[in-house]
Amino acid sequence: MVYMGVVAGLAWVLPLFPGHPRLGPIYNPVTHFVPLPFPLLLVVPAIGIDLLRQWIDQGRGWRRDWLLAIAAGAAFLLLFLAAQWFFSAFLISPAAHNWFFAADRHWGYREGVGDWRGEFWSETNPARNPPLSVKGFLIALGISLGAARLGLWLGNWMAKVRR
Repeated sequence: MVYMGVVAGLAWVLPLFPGHPRLGPIYNPVTHFVPLPFPLLLVVPAIGIDLLRQWIDQGRGWRRDWLLAIAAGAAFLLLFLAAQWFFSAFLISPAAHNWFFAADRHWGYREGVGDWRGEFWSETNPARNPPLSVKGFLIALGISLGAARLGLWLGNWMAKVRR
């Protein structure tokens, strides 16, 4: 929630200040400070993981830890992908071109205007920005499982730390 609040606050406040590029080439005329894009919807998988932790017993043990790590990693990936995929489609649509979502305002002065700004991935250069594939999904699943296990291990270690 803190991440989303800080980044959303920057997306709302920074465009209020005037700014002008001082270094060329200037492909995109910028008249204000350029904010970060609207934050990722990390709150959706966070709620899912919290509900999952309530459902799985709060006890100790390596079996519980591995079950929780696998379930949390898979839940994070699936919930984040589902939420962010459709939210990203909304953010590149004209409906999000307003002050709240700040869509299409986060491009710097070196970024050229083009049709690519409204596309999910580059069909002309798939090596640079590939579409979602089974291989990419399995790599993301492996990373999310590893990160969930590492986070649970560090959390268990910190729970043992006493003052």
